[in-house]
Amino acid sequence: MSEPRLEDTEEVIEEIGVEDSSDPSYQLDPALAAKLLSGGAGQGSLISALQGHLEGMIGKPSGLIESLPKTLRNRLAYLGELQDQHDELAEKLHEEQVALQRKYEELWDPLFQKRAAIVQGKEEAPNALHQKEGDEDKEAEPESDVSGIPDFWMHVLQSHKGWNEEIQDKDIPILSHLVDIRIVNLRDEEDVSTSNNDGEDDEEDDDDEGPKGFKIIFEFSDNPFFSNKELVKTYYMVSDDASDPVLQKATATTIQWASGKNPGVKLQKKKAPKGKSRPPVRSTRVPTFFDFFSPPTVPETESELTEEGMDELQAALEKDYELGELLRDDIIPYAIKWFTGEAQMEDSDEEDLDEEDDEDDEDIAQLVQSAADDEDDEDEEEEESPAKPSLVRGAKKGKPAAARGGADKETPPDCKQQ
Repeated sequence: MSEPRLEDTEEVIEEIGVEDSSDPSYQLDPALAAKLLSGGAGQGSLISALQGHLEGMIGKPSGLIESLPKTLRNRLAYLGELQDQHDELAEKLHEEQVALQRKYEELWDPLFQKRAAIVQGKEEAPNALHQKEGDEDKEAEPESDVSGIPDFWMHVLQSHKGWNEEIQDKDIPILSHLVDIRIVNLRDEEDVSTSNNDGEDDEEDDDDEGPKGFKIIFEFSDNPFFSNKELVKTYYMVSDDASDPVLQKATATTIQWASGKNPGVKLQKKKAPKGKSRPPVRSTRVPTFFDFFSPPTVPETESELTEEGMDELQAALEKDYELGELLRDDIIPYAIKWFTGEAQMEDSDEEDLDEEDDEDDEDIAQLVQSAADDEDDEDEEEEESPAKPSLVRGAKKGKPAAARGGADKETPPDCKQQ
């Protein structure tokens, strides 16, 4: 079936005398719609007649559907029913995804608890796991008196390039006291509204709502740097569509630093003025891992920020959330792989594959461009010297074989005849 031509559509509309359809209040008469459909341009004429009306009705109620012929209204109604069926299935999919996510979180939790117990030295791993074939014939190695796995989480964070950039030299002695990092999901409004900065939650309600956010709990052993046992970062999410949550805000525990132990504060002493024995001290902020617990704050009104300030705030919010996502999705579930370096190798392999794909894409693009350039050059040559019919089989287009020194001598394809 041939496509309707634009000129046919214009002729039909002009012949019938369609009024200006750009007016949102324009109503297409059913008889006129039927006549348009029966015209030479078919559906094209109807679409052209309604185009301006469709553009003008954006965001406004319209009686367009009621003005269409009954057969079209019936088809649209059926499409609406199909859409309803799709939406029901999509809702069911979301419910099953949430249930499946919860199911596996419950299966993962005991594994993470065992991992924490081993790291902290509260439990011991079975001895047979690390033995290789033939080890039983070797002399027994002396038992180590080291408890757990020292500096496990510090090495994990340092191994991840996204988080390694956040760690400064002054942070390392503090992070050696980090004994666990874990995730707690906030699944309902009650969890979000009642959770506090110390990482304590009221009892969770077993509803079917998806996560409304998550908190990351950093657990520390006793240390001389701060008094907190846990530092908690919480991300609150909101969304009308549960499959596409949006960050609302982030909060964090206030760190109770011991005097002079905050790695983010640099003290600079100045020369004491004459007549004073104690020199003045000036403090300046310096980057630290623990800036993660000072999330960007959003002002109550946008008027408080300039356009440049808004861009800076947006970038800071995105970076802060990205760090939280890396912990939740990449680091915490696969901590042992980051500790051993296995995850780094996997990342490196993926980057190599991405680079190879990029190189392949560039090669293809260059070949396509080269072929296009060659074709353009051939077109230019043909325009400059009109082609003549070949007299000898195998002769190149535009010149008989005699002009090239005989039919048996072929010019290399990359060479151009002068």
